[in-house]
Amino acid sequence: NVTAISDNIRDKPIVNFNWNSINDYEYGVFNITIQRLRNLINNTEWGNLFAEEIYPGLDTPIKTFIDGHLESALHPISTCQMGLCSDTRLRVFNISQVRVCDASAFGEQIDANPTATIFALAERLADIIREDYNEFHEPLQVRSSTPRVASGPTISGTSVNHLKDYSKFFPDAA
Repeated sequence: NVTAISDNIRDKPIVNFNWNSINDYEYGVFNITIQRLRNLINNTEWGNLFAEEIYPGLDTPIKTFIDGHLESALHPISTCQMGLCSDTRLRVFNISQVRVCDASAFGEQIDANPTATIFALAERLADIIREDYNEFHEPLQVRSSTPRVASGPTISGTSVNHLKDYSKFFPDAA
């Protein structure tokens, strides 16, 4: 669960991954993995690539190390899924003037670092916003003295056609 510690958006929340429920079997798997890595390093030429073991260290029990260092390498996503919490134009339901443009809009976990997908989503949202506010005909101002506006769509129609269409999964969302 995620718990806000204040009403200030800059204060990092407390994130509890519920890792205090690691059982003895899982600790055993970690132990075997570390033992096999040490064996590989000590008994093959791979050992020549390593100066010394830094973590967890030979004197630290694996359980003690894990309890103090377990972290997630996953990127939490899907907290504001398109179709469930936002529409296909990335507008958050029941909140005016708010759009979502990060991994929270994804429908499911992707099998890679989400950075490139987030960039593509941001490019698409730029096109959507440009379409929605086209009546103003004013270039967006950036922090330089010269306004810069992309000419035309930033994602080609061909690329847009290859994006996954979630409308069949969420027919009432649009």
